Amino acid sequence: MPRIIDFGLAKAASPKLDGETLALMTRLGGWVGTPGYMSPEQADPAVMDVDTRTDVYSLGAVLYELLTGFLPFETTKQRFDEVLRRLHEEDPQRPSTRVATRKESSKASASARGTEPTQLVNLLRGDLDWITMKALEKDRDRRYGTPMELAADIRRYLDDKPVIAACQLRLSRMEIRTQKPDGGGLGKPDVRRLAGRD
Repeated sequence: MPRIIDFGLAKAASPKLDGETLALMTRLGGWVGTPGYMSPEQADPAVMDVDTRTDVYSLGAVLYELLTGFLPFETTKQRFDEVLRRLHEEDPQRPSTRVATRKESSKASASARGTEPTQLVNLLRGDLDWITMKALEKDRDRRYGTPMELAADIRRYLDDKPVIAACQLRLSRMEIRTQKPDGGGLGKPDVRRLAGRD
């Protein structure tokens, strides 16, 4: 079933706004949004510079739900303050892990997608996990910069090309593994040089 989504929550990118446009804008410091789709910065009244990366997070939540049948975080049976705490402090499970650990409801999710739970887990594991988790990064600087970048990575996946999310995740893991407190092994600058990122 097709869905039309209008987040209607992003702030204008243009610094010049007329009075009519300003009246239609989201107000700073207010709680506006659906908790299951809100980015951490959108749910933080102290953050005043919400930008398009918030939309990337919301699109990541929609992608997560389309792939698994679940939202990244349960929001219906929890108090709002608990939802906000989890949003700020916990990472959602990877889509493949979520489907694998929710046996009963995963059968319905897999059936709705014309597959079996084990096959769905295998389809999600890897690139789709990485794309979704990059869109859902808590640190907005690590997310896709725009919805178009997210769409481009999904297009690369559909075209059987390497996805940016996977490349960045592998490099990030390599950097973490090679950093040693005693100074031994490759350091971050060495790994970046090897990866062509210096």
